[in-house]
Amino acid sequence: MADSVSFEKVLADELKLIAHRRSAPDAPGNPDDFRPETAFARGLQGLAFSGGGIRSASFNLGVLQALAKQRVLEGCDYLSTVSGGGYIGSCRSALCSDGSAGVSPGDFPFAFDGREERSEVKRLRQHGEYLAPAGGLLQLDTWRIVSTYVGRLLITLSTIMAILGVAAAAWIIVYPKIVNLALGMRGEAPVLDGLLWGKPRDHITALFAPAAVVSFLWLATTLMYAVVTVVPRLWTLRFREGFTRFQAILLRLAFVLAVAGVLPLLLVYVDKLVTDFKLAFSVPAALSALSVAGSRLLGEEAKGLPAMLKRGLVAAGMALFVAIVCIGVLYVVWGWANIAGPIFVLLLGVLVLLALFTDINRVSMHYFYRDRLSEAFIVRRDRGRGDQLVSADDLMLSALAYPDRRVPYHLVNTCVNLLGSDDPALRGRKADFFLLSPLYCGSRATGYRRTAEYENDRMSLATAMAVSGAAASPQHGYGSSTAMAFLMTLLNVRLGIWAENPRNRPSLLGGWLTPRRLWPLYLCRELFNDTDERRWLVNLSDGGHIENLAMYELLRRRCKVIIASDAEADPKRTFGGLGGVIRKARIDMGIEIKVSVNDLVPDPGSGLSKLHAVKGEIRYPKGDGTFDVGTLIYIKSSLTGDDPRDLHEYRCSHDTFPHESTADQFFDEAQFESYRELGYRSGKAAAALMGVAAARASLPDGGRPPGEPARARDAAEY
Repeated sequence: MADSVSFEKVLADELKLIAHRRSAPDAPGNPDDFRPETAFARGLQGLAFSGGGIRSASFNLGVLQALAKQRVLEGCDYLSTVSGGGYIGSCRSALCSDGSAGVSPGDFPFAFDGREERSEVKRLRQHGEYLAPAGGLLQLDTWRIVSTYVGRLLITLSTIMAILGVAAAAWIIVYPKIVNLALGMRGEAPVLDGLLWGKPRDHITALFAPAAVVSFLWLATTLMYAVVTVVPRLWTLRFREGFTRFQAILLRLAFVLAVAGVLPLLLVYVDKLVTDFKLAFSVPAALSALSVAGSRLLGEEAKGLPAMLKRGLVAAGMALFVAIVCIGVLYVVWGWANIAGPIFVLLLGVLVLLALFTDINRVSMHYFYRDRLSEAFIVRRDRGRGDQLVSADDLMLSALAYPDRRVPYHLVNTCVNLLGSDDPALRGRKADFFLLSPLYCGSRATGYRRTAEYENDRMSLATAMAVSGAAASPQHGYGSSTAMAFLMTLLNVRLGIWAENPRNRPSLLGGWLTPRRLWPLYLCRELFNDTDERRWLVNLSDGGHIENLAMYELLRRRCKVIIASDAEADPKRTFGGLGGVIRKARIDMGIEIKVSVNDLVPDPGSGLSKLHAVKGEIRYPKGDGTFDVGTLIYIKSSLTGDDPRDLHEYRCSHDTFPHESTADQFFDEAQFESYRELGYRSGKAAAALMGVAAARASLPDGGRPPGEPARARDAAEY
């Protein structure tokens, strides 16, 4: 198996594929023409669909219909999607897998001929409530969600409790030996295990002896460090870095041992609370009071509090809950300290069995989410069944690398979470851009690997789409926190996945022992927010956790024209997604993006914007002080005075339209159609800004396949 490759190799191979698509399938091409430095000169055009769940999918369906009708889609070389934008983008890719080109009026899968809507669009409408198509309290789909979540939760909780129990039992067995070793170094008599745990207050010195010994070693190294400063030959950068790292390890160990010394005292106190009859009755009342206080804090009465204070109190509450869970497990094992050895063996056996018969992704909610999305969006036409729509769930990502059809090359954007990385550039963002595409998968941090090798029968189009939209994940890029990660992992709120690291080979011991067999260890890493780019598996989540417009990968490819459709929830029009990608592009690549969004901001009185889309400029640095200047067509979901009456009527009863919360993933017919129609209007506005004639001129033979009459094709209406 080949080693991972750099982004330059990825881009070169993509340019070769795009060159074949633009010309005859058997065009030989010249390798020198596919250097990354020449990418801009090739006039690449990219289409980006933002995140936003089913709202983005509905809106961008309309955008696709408008761009196809105006013949702009035919000029697009790339389709870059993230999260909800990937729902409709993946649907388009799946529908093209049956052999049709999928971009011209005759074969565009979402076309409308003016008489009847195609079955593909009807299916999308029917699956606006894709998580539970038949909702309602007593409906089977509702109970399927409940059953799946509770079942996976029980497995996850059992695994986490087993992990904590194994750690607690091991500590009960090992810690007295550490204590006695420390006492022996001081010339004192050892303490029996049972006395140490049963009557800790009688052995305060013994409990804190290990922490004291390590603290003494830390102090000694501090004095040694001061002495070495007078020896010039030793006083080097390498020495200082290594020595201070060693000191940090000692100090952290001293802290852990001090906490371990406090735990027996704390557990004795907890035992008294549990056995106190009066307190047992007062605990529910206390929890109720905390619940009421929390709801008020997060509700209307919290409006006067500073946002930072509210976040701090919520974080403190989550940290307290995490501490209570950990102490609860320790308390149970501590109560059976006399049989800590059998408990250790039993729980370790449970973990081994779980590791052998399942994996970390299959006990999360990822597959339920993936399967619901696949049922709604990953379909194709079966030519043997009269063009009936059937599931394409088994469609692998590598199968989308079509060399002979002008279908935009699909880039699925995800986020690789790297909260434990040693790379300073990655620690600031806590993540990196992770690409899933037909030719290559990976990131700069991990390297890239050929998709045909990497997918290993797991990375299907449906899986890639679901990972790109895995918004509810313990690790979520720059917004991650340790307390929240522990809580979400504990409650099994996990839509992301642990995927193979492209820089590593996928198996050990001849393929029998794969990294996935060690998944309880990775669950621990997920619990404590310890993810990085060095492990066998890496943690992937929603691409919106690092960039929610899907523009970044198009900018890296120096596309001459980028059409960016922004359908994220932005009721205050802060343009956070656009601002984020402008900032990252400038920092990472020196690219400057200039675009005015004034006409997209709604009037305070009417709530209407002037335009659906605006035109901007992309300045790619050439390295000699000059720039290649590209074009940005930026679409923002905005309602204008020229939109149809039904859109304004819908807004009258839904005042946050078109920026309703992404938490709403259950669209009825009116909601779906309102966003689709708004997207269609926005797509037409974008095509007008771009210049349809210019878009057609960039295509071979004016955008017509050989032998197709210009008049018939240009007259197509849908």
